[in-house]
Amino acid sequence: GSSLAVNPGQALGLAGGAISVSGATLRAPAGAVHLTAVAGAGEVPVAPGNGRPTVTQRGDVVIAANSLLDVSDPANLGSGGSVVIRAANLTVDGSEINADNYGAGGGGVIILSAQNRIALADNADVHSFALSTGAVGAAGEVSALCARSGVADRARTAAIAVRPERRGIFA
Repeated sequence: GSSLAVNPGQALGLAGGAISVSGATLRAPAGAVHLTAVAGAGEVPVAPGNGRPTVTQRGDVVIAANSLLDVSDPANLGSGGSVVIRAANLTVDGSEINADNYGAGGGGVIILSAQNRIALADNADVHSFALSTGAVGAAGEVSALCARSGVADRARTAAIAVRPERRGIFA
């Protein structure tokens, strides 16, 4: 499959009509992956944190066929980055979204935002675990914001701290 990556701490943003990630890897170690599908006029900020999109009609996002969106940084023992997906309908099918924390800082954040529906299927795996061995980093947060959601076929969403003194948030 195809792969698109940025250096640690950098952002990878894709904005456009309907977005399909199929059999591909998008990687931003301790950085950010932002996907915004649009279906109408408006603006989408290029850099994360530079304002909110003014688009009112969103397009669909499909992440399928063993795709991976990965903002964890095990090579540098870094804290997890962020994944933000904005869509009308979001489908994660047989793929993984990973914001694991290997460092001492805060855990990665995953925000799945859909105007209509979020569907997780076929062993979809969305997680932000705390996996540091000597540091005290915490698990991040996994949030799903939508009118309707569906989890099927052993799909999993979790933010879990492996260290007993830290807590994760499961949403």
